[in-house]
Amino acid sequence: MVDIKKYDIWLVDLDPTKWHEQNGKRPCIVYQNNLISTQGVSQTFLVIPLTSQGKTESPVTLFLSNFERYWLSLPSFALCFQMKAVDVSWFVKKIGSIGDAKTKELLKIKLFNTLDFDDDF
Repeated sequence: MVDIKKYDIWLVDLDPTKWHEQNGKRPCIVYQNNLISTQGVSQTFLVIPLTSQGKTESPVTLFLSNFERYWLSLPSFALCFQMKAVDVSWFVKKIGSIGDAKTKELLKIKLFNTLDFDDDF
């Protein structure tokens, strides 16, 4: 059994995809309640794809400027609006994890905006 936890950053094979979805092997942030995976409820995980390509921070993206801290090779954006569920077999290798409270809180805000729980957008 692979040990995958919330806030881990994994290289994930997102293919096959269609149209405008992020594709290929790319870093992703795991954003799923650890209880789901540790209790054997599911063999799928919610992930947030990362990209280094020409995006700007927005209410639904998070810029990770301190990318070296997370073992990423380039400054990256977390594309919260492209969160998706992937099977455990799509996980290639663990890259790092997000440990600082500030980044976790910012990520939570961006996901809150993405899912629009308050019907603000």
